[in-house]
Amino acid sequence: MPAITETLLKVLKDLERIGDIEASAVVSTDGLLMVASVPEGTHTEIFAAMSATMLGSGRDCNVGVDEGGPR
Repeated sequence: MPAITETLLKVLKDLERIGDIEASAVVSTDGLLMVASVPEGTHTEIFAAMSATMLGSGRDCNVGVDEGGPR
């Protein structure tokens, strides 16, 4: 596992320990799953693709009302 992936996974695990978080992931804007800390059986690829779709829809809505991209 490359160093950046290990670092990201550590951050996700730390979030779960200190917050009320059950699952977390880092996903690219294109829907590529970078790293995830989720319960067994979670469909991470589907989650990643849906997250990218929602981000794109939000971006389109903001641009449509002249508010720019997500902030």
